[in-house]
Amino acid sequence: MKRLVFFAVVMAVATPAAVQLIDRSSSADAGTDALMTVEVKPEASSRSSRKVEVRADAYGHFAVRTYVNGQPVEMLADTGATAIALRESDARRAGLHVNPADFTTTVRTANGEIRAARVQIAMVEVESIRMHNVDALVLPDKSLGENLLGMSFIGRLDSFEVGSGRLVLSE
Repeated sequence: MKRLVFFAVVMAVATPAAVQLIDRSSSADAGTDALMTVEVKPEASSRSSRKVEVRADAYGHFAVRTYVNGQPVEMLADTGATAIALRESDARRAGLHVNPADFTTTVRTANGEIRAARVQIAMVEVESIRMHNVDALVLPDKSLGENLLGMSFIGRLDSFEVGSGRLVLSE
């Protein structure tokens, strides 16, 4: 049941052009919590804890002001996206230049399969949380409505919580 609640939250956050991670397994876990916490193994135990809280917008989306290589980029937090997904124009503004020949990865979106280019972002910042060398996908602008803050960033956090109209990212 917890997985069903989790995926309901994911679907509420995802946009029609979202790069989706499809988990076809089901769970018979009992109970639902008003606040769900997902623990992720920390990268290092010596760093101080940082938390960022994001309130859901009127549509239930978590819009996150993110800096990619120092450039501001609006993103939607999407735990259903395996990686950060950037529109090609925003990637270019952040110094990530891809050529047509770089679009070799096939990804599944709500609109079907499309080609994407794999890149590594030198630095991604969300308020006080900073990560280096984050995997990402660049998609043609026409194929991606919104940039997505996916699991290549979120999965490296110590934890994240979703509930009561808020998303809390903890490092």
